[in-house]
Amino acid sequence: MARIDIDRVETLSQGRDLARQDRDARPRLAAAPLVRLGDGQRIQSPEKGDNPLSFLKEWWAREMPNWTDLAVWDLCATKAGLPQRRQRLFLVAFSRDFADLVGGLPEKPEEMPMAPLEGFLEVSGMYDVPSKGSNNERHLAVYQNKFREALQGVAPPCYAIMNVSRDPTKKTFSNQLHKDVCPTLTTKNSDLYILAAIPNSKVPAGGRFLSGRERARLSGVVHDSCAGFLSSAQLIKGYGNCIPVDLAGRVLEQVMGCWVKFKRRIVELHLVVLAPEACLPPDDAG
Repeated sequence: MARIDIDRVETLSQGRDLARQDRDARPRLAAAPLVRLGDGQRIQSPEKGDNPLSFLKEWWAREMPNWTDLAVWDLCATKAGLPQRRQRLFLVAFSRDFADLVGGLPEKPEEMPMAPLEGFLEVSGMYDVPSKGSNNERHLAVYQNKFREALQGVAPPCYAIMNVSRDPTKKTFSNQLHKDVCPTLTTKNSDLYILAAIPNSKVPAGGRFLSGRERARLSGVVHDSCAGFLSSAQLIKGYGNCIPVDLAGRVLEQVMGCWVKFKRRIVELHLVVLAPEACLPPDDAG
């Protein structure tokens, strides 16, 4: 890339022209594929019938020759210990030089058992319930019947979470009753409601709405660290947008493990340069 000679710039328009020429002279990658990564596993390919991940991998292999192939980690928060059904795709790649030093890409994180949902619920004397005559109240009555049917043959404790703002009589939402696990927290499902097979100090008879503190716990976030300067609506959106901390931590743990290997390898190489005889076996040291 050529540097712009400031001494040649006499006017603003001339400076713009030189900057544009410099920009156009830079080597560029081919246009990236128009692949949209959405929530969870929803990935839209450029054309119908194309496999979007294959399309993206082919582009990566062609345009990024100095990098390893893309590794695709399909992970869910339930496999990282959190009782929230949030699915995320992580695309992982290293530069080839770095990968050679650390022995290649890390392994996909191992699955962890999901913690019981009950441990993420809080005891509170104030419960938020749907207002009388609202659509939420009418929807809740249908969900409660579905929950009773689902409880047959199920040993307590058993909880169910549903979005009461959605009409359960519609085919799209008819089966959205999540037992002993929270559905994906989003920026829009502020009306998540929880029922208990046996009412207790955490969930009363008739159920209640999921609290902001519980949403934070299900995302691996300390609620009190955010509640001081954000409104309830902002917090709900924030928890809906975030990658659960425990899930992100599992991924970073694998990647940072490679960084530790890299630092060790660099130290070993420095030892070879500074004192090569110290790195030889005892028989060869003489």
